[in-house]
Amino acid sequence: MRLACINRDGDVVEFETALQEQPYTIRGLLADALNQCYRIIPDSFEFLRAEGEVRNALRTFQGDEDKYARGYVLSRTLDNRTQRTPRADLILLALHHGGPLALIGIFYATLDAHRNRNRHDTLDYLLNRATDKSKLQLIMRSSTFPCNPSVSNWLIRIFEKLKRDSKNLACLLRCFGTSNVPQVLFRRLWTPSLSWGANGEPLESKARIATSLTDDQRFTTAIRDLEYVGFIRISATTIDLDLRIAEFLRLEFENPQWIAESVRILAHSFPKYRHLEPASYVEQCELLQPSLASVFSYLATVSIESLAVDEQSLAQFVEVCLSASYFRDKSWKYNAISIATRVSSIMQLSSSEDAVITFTVHLRRSFISLLYQETTQQISPLTLPVANQRSHALVADLAILNARQCVSLHTIALALEHLAAFDPSWEGCVSTLGAMQAREVVLMHARILRFTGRFQEAYALLETLPLGNRTLPLMGANLCEMGKCDEAIRMLSMHVMEKRGMVRARIVLAYAYLLKSMRDYVQGCPLDWRSLQTARGMLQDLLRSFIPASYFGQMDHLSILLGIAMVHHLEGQIDLALEAWQGALTNSQKYLAPGYTDMIVYYSISELEVKRRDVTRSDFLETQARSMFSRTGRQYHFIGLGSLWPEVIRKLLMECGRQAVIAF
Repeated sequence: MRLACINRDGDVVEFETALQEQPYTIRGLLADALNQCYRIIPDSFEFLRAEGEVRNALRTFQGDEDKYARGYVLSRTLDNRTQRTPRADLILLALHHGGPLALIGIFYATLDAHRNRNRHDTLDYLLNRATDKSKLQLIMRSSTFPCNPSVSNWLIRIFEKLKRDSKNLACLLRCFGTSNVPQVLFRRLWTPSLSWGANGEPLESKARIATSLTDDQRFTTAIRDLEYVGFIRISATTIDLDLRIAEFLRLEFENPQWIAESVRILAHSFPKYRHLEPASYVEQCELLQPSLASVFSYLATVSIESLAVDEQSLAQFVEVCLSASYFRDKSWKYNAISIATRVSSIMQLSSSEDAVITFTVHLRRSFISLLYQETTQQISPLTLPVANQRSHALVADLAILNARQCVSLHTIALALEHLAAFDPSWEGCVSTLGAMQAREVVLMHARILRFTGRFQEAYALLETLPLGNRTLPLMGANLCEMGKCDEAIRMLSMHVMEKRGMVRARIVLAYAYLLKSMRDYVQGCPLDWRSLQTARGMLQDLLRSFIPASYFGQMDHLSILLGIAMVHHLEGQIDLALEAWQGALTNSQKYLAPGYTDMIVYYSISELEVKRRDVTRSDFLETQARSMFSRTGRQYHFIGLGSLWPEVIRKLLMECGRQAVIAF
């Protein structure tokens, strides 16, 4: 949390801005707040005075004159004289829980307490009246207080005493973003990195790094030594380099050699292909993305040519950028591709290897352009000289891209022709990569069939594929559209119960309950209120914690919003339904170009306005819906939106004596 102020107009004003504009008013507010704290935490006034003394100690600290604190940090022990004083435990507490800066603050804020009244009062409070929570809070906060510039040299002298491995690790942690650096980033250096070889089979390679952190013992020793001097804090899975220490040692840590080494480490450790690490790919990629983002920020200002990274690591780093581009939002994707393009442009590879890398980078850029419907970027024709099993298998990606482009142009037959043209065999053999790519083509074929309303054919194709996180939601969606909602519920429930996450499968499961109710209503049966209630509960639970971090996340988000709107509509909750449809429309217009989804929203709201007896608005929205439908026709991208939901609205309108926009 952070402090902010609310002005008379109800606007939020940053604390620093408010303090500059109305300092006396802010002081009064702080005094009121402190008095309220005093009623809940009685030592608040003494805590504030003690904090002031610690701040003063850090501000006036002279690193060149220090005779004690640096030795305590390096040895983790106190001299005999200090050990016999009442403040010994307090100083050790600061060192163990706050690090070097907290040690300076607490040590010098209580030094010579018998000769300095303020320090005497500070020590007396901390030893006799401060609660354990207050002491720890002061210690943890003290590492964030402003310090004398001499602290920088003082820390550097400690840094220089460390072993080489510990120094290397500290420098790398700075490059990887300082906070919450996953230990697995380093531990993956001790296992082979997986990629695809020219023969289309998995290829293992060893880490090619300059530092010596390539085995468990040396890594464990390095993090123990850094923790020993208080430079880092470690948990079971992460390492945190103290932010202030990282800032003080910025020039020492940001030598280009460490940026180059961080590129080599990520080139090896970051997962590159989903199918080579199917069980952990998504989790590991998401875990390592913050470290990659930190290195990306350095590469934005550093010439990649100047880093002297070997060709193998550069080629792997291109693969890392391509892998990373499957995550996060549009700007992240384009940044990853931009860096991949820069790296590939300086590589000196054989003509066949260079052709493969150039092709994959351009192909991925084209896919992202198509994904976000970039009208300013034309997708230029791509070709790939086929020289081996790998390059032949990659032709499948081009077939999928061309098919996607045809779908966007509503030339479905041509899209299916592109997919059908791919043959996984090359020179009479099918490699592992070729077989995997063939499954990707089948999966794309099934998606296109579902989007065109050919649910039975799509389901038949999906049955030929292994059941997994990507095929399961599609199979469930097709079952729902085929009227087999109970079968979808049984299948999805079993797998959702077995695995955590699987957001898309949970969305489809909620829709299975929703379409079950829809089908009953359309067929003239009593509404299945229990299924409707289950669908509403699941969708609302998903919405509460949902963060649409990527394009496909946005589509999932929109699917949830549309589902909630349909539930409220079926329940007869007019006001809630109107609000939900409006929310869906707002996000549809944010995520997508105007089209079928907007038309369905207008159509649905038009029916609700009939119930509200606002015929004028209903007619206006119906006209908009008719105009849009004449251009879009029926579409099936969202479950039920092109099949059952128009029939629900048609029946509701007929009950009111109105005509349907979408014919049965």
